[in-house]
Amino acid sequence: MSDTSGFTPPGTHDGVAVGGNAGLLAYSEDVPAGFTGKSLDLRAGGAGNVAVQVSNSSTADAGYVSTFDGGVTGQLSVAFWAKGFPGDWAPWISKRGEDNIGWQVRRFANSSGACFTLRGLDNADGGGSSIAVNDNPAKWHHFVAVWDQTANTRTLYVDGVVSHVVTNASGQSMNLAAATHLGLGGRQGSGANFESYFQGLIFDVRIYNQTLDQQAVFDLIPQQAPQNLAATIGSGKVSLTWTPSVGASSYTVSTKNTVTNAEQTDVVTEIPFVKTGLSNGVSYQFKVLGSNGGGSGPYSSAISAIPTPGAAKDILSFEVGGLSSAQIVGNTITKYVPLNVDVTELSATYTVSAFASEDVNFPSGSVRDFSTPQTYTITAENATTKVYTVNIIQADPITYNFDTDLQGWTQIWPISGNLLENGGLGTPEGPNADGASTRFGRSPDFFLNNSGPLSFQLGGGQGSLAAPNFGPSAIPANAIDDGGFAGVALRDVATNTYILSKRRDGNGPNYANGSFSEAELAPYVNNGKRYTLDFLDYNKGGWGWTRLDNVSIPGTLAPVLPPAAEANVLAFNLSLPSTIKMDGNNITMTLPFGTPVTALAPTYVLSTGATCNKPSGSAQNFSSPVSYTVTSSDLAVTRVYSVSAVVMADPALSLVGRWVSGAESLADSSGFTPAGTHDGVAVGDNAGLLAYSSDVPPGFSGKSLDLSAGNVGVSIANSATTDAGYLNTFDDQTRSQITISFWAKGFPGTWNPWVAKGGENGVGYQLRRVDADPVAGFTIRGLGNEDGRGSQINVNDSPPIWHHFAGVWDEVTGVRSLYVDGLLSHDVNTLGQVMNMASGRHLALGARQNDVNGGYGNYFQGLLYDVRIYKQKLFINQVQALGSPSNFNTWINANYPGLSNKTAGGDPDGDGVSNFDEFAFGLNPSSGSSVQPIKTMLNRSTGTFTYVRLNPAVSGLSYKILTSVNLVDWTEDTAATAGQTVSATNGDVQTMSVTLSGAPLTKLFVRVKAQ
Repeated sequence: MSDTSGFTPPGTHDGVAVGGNAGLLAYSEDVPAGFTGKSLDLRAGGAGNVAVQVSNSSTADAGYVSTFDGGVTGQLSVAFWAKGFPGDWAPWISKRGEDNIGWQVRRFANSSGACFTLRGLDNADGGGSSIAVNDNPAKWHHFVAVWDQTANTRTLYVDGVVSHVVTNASGQSMNLAAATHLGLGGRQGSGANFESYFQGLIFDVRIYNQTLDQQAVFDLIPQQAPQNLAATIGSGKVSLTWTPSVGASSYTVSTKNTVTNAEQTDVVTEIPFVKTGLSNGVSYQFKVLGSNGGGSGPYSSAISAIPTPGAAKDILSFEVGGLSSAQIVGNTITKYVPLNVDVTELSATYTVSAFASEDVNFPSGSVRDFSTPQTYTITAENATTKVYTVNIIQADPITYNFDTDLQGWTQIWPISGNLLENGGLGTPEGPNADGASTRFGRSPDFFLNNSGPLSFQLGGGQGSLAAPNFGPSAIPANAIDDGGFAGVALRDVATNTYILSKRRDGNGPNYANGSFSEAELAPYVNNGKRYTLDFLDYNKGGWGWTRLDNVSIPGTLAPVLPPAAEANVLAFNLSLPSTIKMDGNNITMTLPFGTPVTALAPTYVLSTGATCNKPSGSAQNFSSPVSYTVTSSDLAVTRVYSVSAVVMADPALSLVGRWVSGAESLADSSGFTPAGTHDGVAVGDNAGLLAYSSDVPPGFSGKSLDLSAGNVGVSIANSATTDAGYLNTFDDQTRSQITISFWAKGFPGTWNPWVAKGGENGVGYQLRRVDADPVAGFTIRGLGNEDGRGSQINVNDSPPIWHHFAGVWDEVTGVRSLYVDGLLSHDVNTLGQVMNMASGRHLALGARQNDVNGGYGNYFQGLLYDVRIYKQKLFINQVQALGSPSNFNTWINANYPGLSNKTAGGDPDGDGVSNFDEFAFGLNPSSGSSVQPIKTMLNRSTGTFTYVRLNPAVSGLSYKILTSVNLVDWTEDTAATAGQTVSATNGDVQTMSVTLSGAPLTKLFVRVKAQ
């Protein structure tokens, strides 16, 4: 890890491994093409948490030199090769680049592109790349980031190509990060420790104190062998062409006489190259290599040619009237032009094969009348000829302005609601415009011609993806948070595939012009194939809304075909808690543990007119897969679906951690790991003030964890790689599925968690308050909408009350769910994305560890009870069971199985009394008129009243009589509590007679408390 630049004395800026896995830093024989040696391997066997810190690059070092601070403040170029992609906002190379100081080359947010971040400038993050480098599998990419203070520009090159340029206002300068180290594969945090590690390979990292121009960037990339070398023979000569090599400034052409083996080389700068002075009838071998300031690359594959009078007589390109190129197929040349073009007097320019001659009567540039087909005769060097017929066809493009209606477009998503908004397709702009539903519209079928580009306007957001990641038949109905495509796509009707796509370039409220160029369309024009233009917006988050308007398609509408009969299952549903996945002809219903599968009755939606051998809603035995045979309306198509039921394992076997469920202990009571492995320990400045409270959720017993002292939380042992006994219980084992469940009373500060495993700096997860809002969010790093926004349930109560929270993540479905008091708060859909683990941070209750080896902060002041973590997803009925006492669950399921909401906090009859209170006092949760447990009001003279309750033998509750004179301070009347008697029974419901102490009474309020 020595610095080999020679700019400073040897050893000054050598590197040293840092991080929890510094000892796992390695080297790999995997290097970029054209290089030798080894690359820096920061994967650590998949564990990461290792980077390189450059010595004497921070003022904290005794030998500090300002090489990477003051030495690069006006001009800076950072160049390197990387294989792999960082987590959200994580860097490849950094000199801090956060807290408004320093710089870094890193991933832009959770996008597929890179950015050059310089603090102190406008658009400090430096976003704007449209080049995707998040490859699967990973491959090598070369990055060069250039800052030029004089020109006020930041330029990012990817693989030698300009990704984007950020222009800043004149006079701006970089804010230096002199107190932090230069890092490779990580970033030094606000303290001494590193964070945001890159798990991948790095090679040839260079930092210059000057700006590199385009050619200098090319010079850093080894030349590859030129491709597609081809020869056209002539008398005593050969014309050579090849595809230009990226970054080549010159080419060396080798010519070898295969009879004498004599070899000549020519250095040329232009293509084609004509090699003269050759002998007819002799075989020559040709090859070519590219060169630039970085050296020469390898030779291309050799080709052979025998000079002889040339027979080539092709028209290579043809244009009329200064318009774009015509299509050449065989001997026919076709060009579509707008109706307003005067075709009676058009100038035609064309090129022909090497050594061939143009039409003697109509050379290139001649004016002709193309109202009828015209011919051109091309003569080869050997005097043979070839005749071309040119057809110029007038046709205006197909246009759509959507001013009043869809103008023939088909609305696919949403099924209900409007695709047409404010004279365009998509969603209306505004802060609440970005709904959960996908916007998907399709044009009528058309045939493409070569009359011009296909143009359109897109307004709003750029979207997360550069191209659709689903086929036309698999576009999701629900938008994906920060992980979807928003733009247009050209669809081949016959194959039902997308062949071209474009998104909006950048974000903005105004419409931006976009197009598929004639060159991009050239492979698809004048071929008789049907196409559609699809508008897609299944991206949610960021700017969110996207809209399409003013479409112009170079082509003609295709005749309307009757819809082909299909035999498809369009939707498959089950009324029970379940997850349903449709994959081709296979449908899988995943069900909670204990669900009987012998009489499931799924419903479905079929293609128009199609029928199925099993009626929708009919009960079937899914002990083994069941075949559903779907037949199209014309009986011509039959499709057999195999439907399976998979019952998940008992969640009790997947409970990997459980704390503070009643006992005054921080021990993990899950039993998943050996006793003592994942016990908790108090942390924070007030660790000694950790306490327990008799205040527990209604219906539960024991004590809760009391963190109300502030600056105190609980760290879970052996949950971070910095622990000698670390286990990956809360990292790898919960990466693809996790459920976090707990009770909490009280509300955290802004962005503070109840439960956290990191959850900042691009790694980990936490269930926390969202911003300064009165709602919760389930944050998972590495996913779209990382923060988990979307809840509308206010849990910031005054005074505080107990709430039950459960966060559920399922990588298979891509759905992250938040439940509050047994009700689904909201889902976040991020299909295809993976959690970034925080193996270097401890799992914490009521606090968060932000950095590896860092301290704790962001404390929650309140009560926690029964914190559980499962390594599998729980369904809504299982979440509801966790939030309800067992006696309550038994009672409500036995007596009111059909209630729409059977949670303890639910109120399905809308009478303002929760299900649990109705349970405690023997009321009817299905009747809005059953609201009053007091049966006879308090008699002031005698101090007596009556109320109803559920028999304590059934409810498991105790009932206390409390009195108050001011509705603030309540005192138990112990004599009244002890003396209450049963005066009547109705099943399990008891009528209780109570006599208060101190009758006759004056001003007094009375409360009956069940707990």
